[in-house]
Amino acid sequence: MKRVLVLGATGRTGSFVIKELSKYKSIQLIAGLRSQKDKERLPKINAAIETAVIDIDDVGSLRKALTDSDIVVQAIRLRGDISENALIQLDQRIHQAFNPSRKLILLRLEAQGL
Repeated sequence: MKRVLVLGATGRTGSFVIKELSKYKSIQLIAGLRSQKDKERLPKINAAIETAVIDIDDVGSLRKALTDSDIVVQAIRLRGDISENALIQLDQRIHQAFNPSRKLILLRLEAQGL
């Protein structure tokens, strides 16, 4: 079973990804959340979703989340309250958090209006 971590799981794109991937029994979904109370905002599906509270500004927090994942879907989008460089910096922190001895797939989604 592949373990897929979705960053931005409560957003429009992340929710869409979770709904679509939940159709596959060979995938265990992990929703990356800013806080445990965000769990209420996850899409309602007929599959189990693990949650992980992740501080995306902290490489250690990202490293811990990536350790248990085979695939990472980065679905956090640029919006008004996020600085222009924030997604570039997040990508850099994700790469710093990678364990080079493990094979990990990173997918970056940049969709608006799904």
